[in-house]
Amino acid sequence: MKVSSVSLCEETYPIAKSMPNFSSFVRECLRRWRNEQLSDQGRHLQPIEILNNVTGISETICNPFSHNGLCVMCWPHGGPKMEDWGEYRKSNVSSPAPRSLEWIQKKAEERDHREAFHMTRFSFDRAKPDQDRKTKRGLFARVLSVFNRS
Repeated sequence: MKVSSVSLCEETYPIAKSMPNFSSFVRECLRRWRNEQLSDQGRHLQPIEILNNVTGISETICNPFSHNGLCVMCWPHGGPKMEDWGEYRKSNVSSPAPRSLEWIQKKAEERDHREAFHMTRFSFDRAKPDQDRKTKRGLFARVLSVFNRS
């Protein structure tokens, strides 16, 4: 994990201190900002092609459960429930009556679960965890790493 510092003013410092995981919050804000920028440029976040086994027509849509976040172009109202997404994917592989792209988008719209970019509904438990936590190393390992850098 890369380390970066953020300059805070007198107003924002207490806000940051009141958060349980400020770094996680900042990372999530950056991801959401990137997703909004891609949408503004007309680019999808992580498109996948799904072949309808009955019609033979391919549909392209971004995975709503991507680790990169939610594609704003494909999911303007937020993503569908995991069960609905699973039913959509499964029905397009093995069902004689597959679910349509419109069906899954309607399910997402009915759910209306888009977290606003402005963080009005930010949930810290949904924030991506720190994945590269440094582990404590012994003295020998630290000395050895200094020699390996040169």
